[in-house]
Amino acid sequence: MDDNEDDITPAQVVADMRTAWHSESVSPCLLQSRLELVHCLVDQIEEMDKNLMTVQDRTHIKVSLHRLELQRLNYMINSYMRLRLKKIEENPIFLLEKHKEGIEKNKPPLMSEEELKFAHRFATAQTSVFSSTITQHLPASLARVPVPSEDLSVERVFISVESDDVEDVAVPEGDDPNSELLLPMQRENIYFLPLLSILPALEKNQVRLL
Repeated sequence: MDDNEDDITPAQVVADMRTAWHSESVSPCLLQSRLELVHCLVDQIEEMDKNLMTVQDRTHIKVSLHRLELQRLNYMINSYMRLRLKKIEENPIFLLEKHKEGIEKNKPPLMSEEELKFAHRFATAQTSVFSSTITQHLPASLARVPVPSEDLSVERVFISVESDDVEDVAVPEGDDPNSELLLPMQRENIYFLPLLSILPALEKNQVRLL
């Protein structure tokens, strides 16, 4: 995690992981990786599990409740990872290119190292299948694996402002695509906005998806 997150509390890790999980579940695109939260939470789960193993009376209701909480946290982590892998499977080549472009612009990585390896393997397998079943029968000019583009211009999302530092958001005004309106963001307010307009604030964790 970042240096300024070294002193983060276990409760805050769980809260941040829950936010990342929910955001990934409702976002139409793959969001920036929060695998550092996953690793931190896994460490906490392992420590809690070790502590439970030292309890003499394992039939106590408190032990059962702690076990239930560990199962809930494990489910959240697994669901978060499955959501991300599903999005990667849907368009691995495009996401690899998007990840590379983000790194070149000094943005936080879109995918973790583990996800990058998965995306490369899946893209290679996908290309191999297309080559052996379709593209080998096509002219050279058409023998390429299709890479669907990602059109987020039509996506609208509900957001909640979580910070006082969110800059005014530019949103389209009326039917004119070249006309924009600056909308001030107020903390704890809820807005329904174009995804592309709030994506920078979302990447900085200044807003969260609802």
